[in-house]
Amino acid sequence: NGGEKKKMEIVLTGMLVALIGGILYYAYKKEKIDRSAIVATVMIGVIFLTAGGSKWIIAPFIFFVGGSLETYYKRQKKNRLGVEQSIRTWKNIGANGGAAMIFALSYICTGDSIFFIGSVGAIATAMADTSATEMGQVWGKHPRFIHNLKRVSVGTAGAVTKEGFLFALFGSTIISALLIFYGYGTGIFAVCLLSGFAGCMADSLLGSTLEQKKKINTHEINLITTLLGGFIAMIASIFLF
Repeated sequence: NGGEKKKMEIVLTGMLVALIGGILYYAYKKEKIDRSAIVATVMIGVIFLTAGGSKWIIAPFIFFVGGSLETYYKRQKKNRLGVEQSIRTWKNIGANGGAAMIFALSYICTGDSIFFIGSVGAIATAMADTSATEMGQVWGKHPRFIHNLKRVSVGTAGAVTKEGFLFALFGSTIISALLIFYGYGTGIFAVCLLSGFAGCMADSLLGSTLEQKKKINTHEINLITTLLGGFIAMIASIFLF
């Protein structure tokens, strides 16, 4: 009944919030994030909770946990390659979560569920990019620029590998699968999966061109491409379904 569902929702949301809080505390103590990252995460989290509790927060939670695990995977090898991530700040949080937050605010203001698809598309893009980067740097071979296929060194902004493409699809799939769980069907799931992958490819294209020319930085690219992934998911869902 409605009462039991509400209780389960409160318990699930509480568990997710507690887990995120614990991970943030651990990361801060290990000097992986600074205080500004905690503040930004809390602010964005409050907006997700306001939009719809666990339904809105579970995708960012999976990205937060999955992305952290991928970042710490094979850290010694990444350190030797010179590609290990430095301490995360509010800029990292805003770049990866800002687009989804915008879609959540749009939902709060309009009540239109299409913005939930946009939010998932944005996070799918962030997950695809993180997976392609963190796992591709470890397992990828022969990195090249996406726009001209020029061979470059591991860790070069905008570099891609065949292995990285597969990891990008894997990351986008993990997030997009939530749409099936919430009853959106396989069609919209596929749209969101491909939107996340497309956003990731746009990230690589901007990284290999504008970022190499110092006209834009990685945080700006992440925000732009997550917005793009979200909008593609929304527009395709409207016209195709």
